[in-house]
Amino acid sequence: MKSKYRFRRILSGVMAAVTILSTVISPLTVYASEEPKAAEPPAYESVKDQLDENEVVKATDLELEVGQDFDVSTDFTNLEIKDESKVKVTFQKAENDAGESFSTSHADTYHAVYYVEPVNQNHPVYQIGRNLIVKEPVTAAQSEPQTEQAVTEEDTGSDDEEAASQEETETVPVETEIVEPETAESETEEAEREEPEETESEFQDGLSESEFDAALEESETENTTDEESGLTLSDVLEQAGEQDIDLMAMEDGETVSFTAVNTSTRATQDVDVTRGAAYYYADYGLGSYVTYKYTVKFGNVSATAYCVQPSKAGPGDGVYKITKLGDSKALAKVCYYGTKASGENGFFSEKHPDFSAGKQFIIVHLAASYANNSSDAFSGTNATGQALAMELYNYCMSQPEIPEVDMSFSNADVTAYISGNSQRTEEITFKASELQTITMKLPSGVKLHNVTTGKTSSAGASVEICGGTKFYLSAPLTQAVDVKGEWSVTMKGSIIKDYSAYKITTGSETQDLALVFGEGVTDEKYVDFKVSWVKQATLEIVKKDRKSNKAIAGAVYGVYSDKDGKNLITKMPATDANGASSVTITKTQDTVYLKEISVPNGYLLDTKAYDVKLVIGDTVKQTVTDAEQMASLTVYKLGEVLTGAKVTDDGVSFVYTEQKQKSAVYNVYAAADIVSADGTVIYKKDALVKAGLTTGDDGSVTLDNLYLGKYVVKEMQAPQNLVCTGESQEITLSYAGSNVEKVMGSVTFKNDRQKASVSVYKQDKETRKYLPGGTYGLYAGNDIKAADGTVVVKKDTLIEKVVTGTDGKAVYQADLPIANSYYMKEVSAPAGYTRNSEDVYSFTFQYTTDKEATVSFSHTFQNERVNAKIKLVKEDSETGKTAQGDATLEGAVYGLYAREDIVHPDGQTGVLYPAGTQIATLTTDTEGNAEIADLYLGKYYVKELTPPVGYLADPEEHDLECNDEGDLVQTVERTATSLEDVIKQPFQVIKAANNGKTDADLLKGVGFSAYLESSLKKNKDGSYDFASATPVVLTADGQTEMFTDERGYACSIPLAYGTYIVRETTTPHNFKPVDDFKVVISENNPDQPQVWRVLLDEEFEAKLKIVKKDDETKKSVLVPNTEFKVYDLDNKKYVEQVTTYPSTTVHKSYFTDENGYLILPQNLACGNYRIEEVTAPDGYTHSANTVEIKVDSDTAYQEDPVSGDLIIEVEFENHPAKGRLTIHKEGEVVKGFDKDFTYEEASLAGAVFEVYAAEDIYTADHQKDENGNRYLEYAKDTLVATVTTDETGSAVVENLPLGKYRVEEKKTPEGYTWNAKGEEVTFTYAGQDTPVVDEEVTFTNERQKVSITVEKQDAETGSTVAGATFGLYNDDEMILDELSGVYGEWAISAYAGMLKTACDAYKDGYFEEKFVLVSQMDCRSISREDFLKQLQDDCDTIGEGQNLGELKSYVLLQVLNLKFGEQIYVFCSDDKNARNGVISIGGARCISVLSSFVRLKKEISFTKEDAMPYIDSYMNTCLGKDQTAFRVQDTSKERRMCRIPCEQGISKA
Repeated sequence: MKSKYRFRRILSGVMAAVTILSTVISPLTVYASEEPKAAEPPAYESVKDQLDENEVVKATDLELEVGQDFDVSTDFTNLEIKDESKVKVTFQKAENDAGESFSTSHADTYHAVYYVEPVNQNHPVYQIGRNLIVKEPVTAAQSEPQTEQAVTEEDTGSDDEEAASQEETETVPVETEIVEPETAESETEEAEREEPEETESEFQDGLSESEFDAALEESETENTTDEESGLTLSDVLEQAGEQDIDLMAMEDGETVSFTAVNTSTRATQDVDVTRGAAYYYADYGLGSYVTYKYTVKFGNVSATAYCVQPSKAGPGDGVYKITKLGDSKALAKVCYYGTKASGENGFFSEKHPDFSAGKQFIIVHLAASYANNSSDAFSGTNATGQALAMELYNYCMSQPEIPEVDMSFSNADVTAYISGNSQRTEEITFKASELQTITMKLPSGVKLHNVTTGKTSSAGASVEICGGTKFYLSAPLTQAVDVKGEWSVTMKGSIIKDYSAYKITTGSETQDLALVFGEGVTDEKYVDFKVSWVKQATLEIVKKDRKSNKAIAGAVYGVYSDKDGKNLITKMPATDANGASSVTITKTQDTVYLKEISVPNGYLLDTKAYDVKLVIGDTVKQTVTDAEQMASLTVYKLGEVLTGAKVTDDGVSFVYTEQKQKSAVYNVYAAADIVSADGTVIYKKDALVKAGLTTGDDGSVTLDNLYLGKYVVKEMQAPQNLVCTGESQEITLSYAGSNVEKVMGSVTFKNDRQKASVSVYKQDKETRKYLPGGTYGLYAGNDIKAADGTVVVKKDTLIEKVVTGTDGKAVYQADLPIANSYYMKEVSAPAGYTRNSEDVYSFTFQYTTDKEATVSFSHTFQNERVNAKIKLVKEDSETGKTAQGDATLEGAVYGLYAREDIVHPDGQTGVLYPAGTQIATLTTDTEGNAEIADLYLGKYYVKELTPPVGYLADPEEHDLECNDEGDLVQTVERTATSLEDVIKQPFQVIKAANNGKTDADLLKGVGFSAYLESSLKKNKDGSYDFASATPVVLTADGQTEMFTDERGYACSIPLAYGTYIVRETTTPHNFKPVDDFKVVISENNPDQPQVWRVLLDEEFEAKLKIVKKDDETKKSVLVPNTEFKVYDLDNKKYVEQVTTYPSTTVHKSYFTDENGYLILPQNLACGNYRIEEVTAPDGYTHSANTVEIKVDSDTAYQEDPVSGDLIIEVEFENHPAKGRLTIHKEGEVVKGFDKDFTYEEASLAGAVFEVYAAEDIYTADHQKDENGNRYLEYAKDTLVATVTTDETGSAVVENLPLGKYRVEEKKTPEGYTWNAKGEEVTFTYAGQDTPVVDEEVTFTNERQKVSITVEKQDAETGSTVAGATFGLYNDDEMILDELSGVYGEWAISAYAGMLKTACDAYKDGYFEEKFVLVSQMDCRSISREDFLKQLQDDCDTIGEGQNLGELKSYVLLQVLNLKFGEQIYVFCSDDKNARNGVISIGGARCISVLSSFVRLKKEISFTKEDAMPYIDSYMNTCLGKDQTAFRVQDTSKERRMCRIPCEQGISKA
């Protein structure tokens, strides 16, 4: 098994190698084309790298027959176009070598050139070429396979002629049965002749590529001969194939049994050789030698053999050894092609048909000898014989290898494809020996194009082709319909024998013999071939202008397989001048879709998909249209309008923005001939297209439905406030592409505003001389509004300031808005002058005309000298105007000095006081003030000469510059403030416990306060009254009480000059304070305190913790920043504490953290305190309550386990803010009745509302559950409350947590429609002082109304009958029911009111006269039954003939009005036309000529106001004829309805 597997691997390796070798060296057919003669466009090879794959078109030579119908400009057969939608191929030229144009009238070769233009314009156009070969028609006749004949000779003695004659006539068929293996060399040659084949099977044995390569190398060196049997690998493969055993298809481990014999035993077997007739060279003029014809017999096979060693003697008859030639190809070819083995049409029939058989034999003998490499090959022959022998030899060498019998096609099952206006197959190669032939009997309509020979058969012919022929088939596009969709055929080859050359060795003294056996093939060889044809259908379109119906050229449509146009089948050619285009495609589906791909300029793309049903072999036509692209021209008018202003202290900079302006007037002209897409001239050049185009409120005007072209727009009139220059602009409305519905063009005109020029002049009032340096302001005389109406500059705003120059003139640069008033006034006068504030110049800048660019305004102002006053203010450097201690600010003496020369302002008097001169002395009064007046302007300084009591002298010189402060100040005042330090010294105490110890314990927290003795009042007993006195500040943080530290030490801050009484104000439990003592401060020693000793005990202290809680949930409020203050009730002040990290901070208020509590940073001394809330937490109301706490050792406290601090805890509660929702319900109710019901809005009771949470609403304390989520009051969409409106139409929901709610009406009051629209309301925290947030919502309901429609029908046919009169008759209960549906409980009042109106219209007082009971009843309290009874009693009393029916009809008509919703007029008179003016309105009947106005209102929006003039006219006409207006007509006397239109009454009126 191992050796078999190894053997199989060797077989696989060899066969794979042969297959790969054949693939590599298989010849490729190359079709050369001439270089293009023109330089442009370039050849394909030079631009191929710039092309996409689907843009490459390849050309193959095409063979045609003489006389064949072929349109060279459109027939692109053999052009390989991968995607016709990507390229456009056009024929350029076809010429022969003589420059003559293409023609099929005679055989010739033409070179055709084609241009290929990619659709992608970024890719280059290129050219391709091919040969069009026109050949004479070939008569297709199937030839029978020829049987190789070998010549045998009978020994005829020396009669040469007889021998020659017999040689020419006797041909005996030779049955060749010898089966010889092909040599490796012949296998290789055959592989070279075959087309490449797939090698996949060679790898199916599981070999990897590396394993295969290794096996191949191994096979090249491995011994392929079996030592025991002598079988070679070639023998086994050949004989297995002969027995139909496919060794290559066997799997690993598979076995097969067959018999293989060693061919070498046959190749060296004995054969019988018989010498025949002699052929003398001299008989044929070929020399002086002689040769013999030998006949070799092997079994029943016989053949002619030739001597190949002329210098030796010929062998005699006998049995000799025969050997098959393996490497003598030349000898084999001569034996084959030099005899009739290759066929009758061999060398001699072609070259020397007149040679006799004997002469032919000698020449073959000589050529065979030469091919045998015999040195004596030409012994005995002459030059003629040698030349003829070499001619034969060379001929044989030029022939193909000895033919083999195997044959196949490169593709035996092909599918045709479209090529131009026909279909064709791919190129196919008949893979066989060149001498092997088959005959194809073509179906009707099918032609064979022999690429190898360049010939094309006629349709349906029988065509013979030989091995190696490359061909393709073509057929009409309708082949599948006309003949058949497929064609298959089985064909037999002409060669049925496998020829081999042999050599017979006769001995060293005699010549060897050479011969050819034709070995018969057991099975005849056949080959199968199949073609599948395509199915074709033609689409044709006609493209037209949608408006003019003219043909459109240049439109391109695509043929798609889907309606959405995603899958393109093919692109149709552009429509021609007749609007036509057609394309033939393969029918792969019944329906295809046409969609436009591109349109010619001027047209819009047709987006419609046309579904077309294909018919094979037929043409389907479709008309398609395109709409012309139109244009819209918009003229924009831009002009500057005031949009803002930048207002600063220095003035105003107005901001103007270009905005579109209305009321600009333009004319539009044709700038050139305006021509439509189909060529029609619409406007001649300079023609007026449109006049009086006026821009609207948006600053634009649009001219629609313009044809494309060039136009001129000219401005005729500018808008208000702008200047017109008569500007013209030209615009071209060009084609914008097929997908743009309308070309939008625009021109913009910009105009300047009319502007103002404002100037001012300055003069001296007395001299009239112009003065420089005068500053004038320009102000707004009114609120200046921007274009949108907003005020950008308020009245009296400074716009600009200017300063007069040396000429006394100044010009304003401000760009003033038009249509506003302004005024100018002096802002500042020149130095030394006071301002003239009384002269104010006002003017109004109004628009004049659009031709005036600037409006000018100017005014001249006239002007008067200024003095100075200096004030001295003496202040304490710390307390300002308040003297400290017993010191005083009175009596300080200062000197006034000139800092620089004081000069008179007139510029002529000169220096009044030189620099450094003392001008005056100032002494402070009790307030510390002093002043001096009537000074000249200049620079001064003040210096203290003598300080007051208790203060140190101020060493500073205080400079004062008395300069011009503005021309409105007549007197310039300057103040010098002198700050002085008071005399100070601190005092200190040491506090210790009086506990009897030798070293006293120092006490902390003992407090001392000090009072200025001069501020204390004395009681009658001589003691001081401290209750009404204020202690002085003793500490650096501003406290009036100082406390001893842990060392018992306390030191005051330096106290001001004076005498103080010091008291102990905070004392430990069970100890008495020390007596008051006096401290006198008279020396300025701020760093050297005075000392006293006092003995006292220690004092209790603790920290305060405040917890903020919700008074509802009783939980901590987790909202930070609740602010508290702690008031020291004992010391009558708020507690302030200091922290030093991260910086020193004095705390006067304290704030809770996110945990809802706070702890004061420092301890509180023993005493009573009040906790006050300053700011409530967010969402809560401020609590006015306070909590008092006593800091004492008796008060409950906790000790902090970490810090050891004593902590007193206090809880402080707040109430969360709540929402109160008030819901109002309103609707129309009856207000009264005066010829009709009147209504008014009123509150409605009984409406039911539901209140829902519109969002998640949480508790105010921000408490969270175990998952970290806030507790909910209400989840979103939870029903919170249901309420019903009371008699006031209101309902209130209170105590709502803050948040967003939704109010929905669930039940309406009776007689009203439901208001389905809900309302949302949000309660937002409004601050701590708003405990209840009030919000209101109002719902309004419509009254229910009724419409009545009456239709008259024929009882039999059911059709509508016109002209019928319907009366509205009295039905009290029905009327009351209807009114109840509208007015509810007011129905009785409504009925009575309507009845009274009807009676009053008939006759004044008629209601009270006839309806006695009804007129006297109380409609608000009477029951329905009583009302109906009293009404019936009144009607019975009135009786017939009193128009009761008409009166009640009026009432019912009013009810109908309420239901129907239109105003109803009852207006009749004795005039017949008026009486007959009864018409129908929407099915409702109204007794009224004026009802026609109601109809007109519904049909043509003819309103009641429009109708009133006609109504008044008609009424006046009736009154003029003594006709009664507002009289109810008794319709019972006139049962028919007049058909006269009421409009006649209107026209007469």
